[in-house]
Amino acid sequence: MQSSIKTKKDLKKYFSKYKYFEKIKFKLEKEKNKLEDKYTTLRATNFDEKIFSNFNNSKEKQIYKYLELLEKQDNKLLIIKLEQDKIKDLINYVDDIQREVLIDIYINFFSYSEISKKYNFCERYIYKLEDKALLDILDYLKVKKSDEILTIF
Repeated sequence: MQSSIKTKKDLKKYFSKYKYFEKIKFKLEKEKNKLEDKYTTLRATNFDEKIFSNFNNSKEKQIYKYLELLEKQDNKLLIIKLEQDKIKDLINYVDDIQREVLIDIYINFFSYSEISKKYNFCERYIYKLEDKALLDILDYLKVKKSDEILTIF
């Protein structure tokens, strides 16, 4: 695939053009408040129930509330699993504001290392980008579009 992203400037252009990080964060925060009021137990939807049965920690449950919520969104969302070095690459190629948003989403929603270690999960970021922009970014970072990418509608 011929990538249209060749430089840091090109990559920044994609992130500024698709201002979705802030929107996703805002939407999740809003829905999180609703979820905390509404749900007392977590419903296992498309996730392994055996894994769910091992979750006693409220932070762990909250992560899966977000994932369950994402499944219900009308907009297409992509959860991309990246190795640690690819995450560092991505953060290095975005500007300070976008880096803060990336790190904030990462820390707040998907960066519980004890869970990653215990259940062998990949670290995750959420992107909501048009497919072409997403593929260009993945290509730029030399990440293959494979079963490591989970598409949620």
